Amino acid sequence: MIRLVQSTWFIACTALVLSLLTQVAVLSLRWDRLVGGESFQEVDPAVEEPLHWNFSNEEVHQLKVELRERLHATRTREAELDEYRQRLQVESAELDQVRANLEAMQAGLSRRIIEAREDEARNLRNLSRTYAAMEPAAAVTIFSELEDETVVKILALMNAETVGNILQEMSRRRDPDNLHVRRAARLSDMIRLYRQTRDEDR
Repeated sequence: MIRLVQSTWFIACTALVLSLLTQVAVLSLRWDRLVGGESFQEVDPAVEEPLHWNFSNEEVHQLKVELRERLHATRTREAELDEYRQRLQVESAELDQVRANLEAMQAGLSRRIIEAREDEARNLRNLSRTYAAMEPAAAVTIFSELEDETVVKILALMNAETVGNILQEMSRRRDPDNLHVRRAARLSDMIRLYRQTRDEDR
C-alpha cells in the first residue's frame, strides 16, 4: 500500500483528478455568467455592415468645398449656355423670317418692274402707232412737249421712213437758235444708240 502511494503513476493520476475537480468547481461558480449572461448572436456572412469613416481632415473638407463650388459654377455656365443657345435659335428664326419677307418683297418688286416695263412697252407701241398715223407736223408739235428719252422710245418703234419724215419736219422749223435742227440731229443719234443697245440686250 505504501509502495502504491509512493509510486509515480499514483501521484500523476491523483494530480490529474485534482486538476479536473478544480476546473469543474470553477466552471460551476461561473456557469451563470457564461450561460445566463449575454446571448451569442449568429452573424449572417451575407449581410455586411457599411464601412464608416469617422475621421475628419481639413484638407478633405476644403477639397469638398472647392468641388462643390466648381460644380455650381459648371451648372451655372451650362444654364447660361442653354439660354444663349435658345436666344440664338429665336434670333435665327427671326432672321429667316426677315429673309423670307425680303425675298418675297424682292420677287414682288421684280414682278412689278417687269409688269411696268411691259405696260410701258405696250403704251409706247400704242403711241408709236398713233403718232405714225399723224401728219409729221402734228407729231412734231406733240414731241415738242415731251422729253428726248420718251420721244426716242416712240420713234424707235416706227419704221425708218416715218422717222425720217418726222425729223425732217422738225428740222424745217426755224427759230433764232436753231433749237429744232439741233434736237432733230440729237434725236437721230439717240435713236441709233437706243436700237443698238436694245439689239444687244436681246
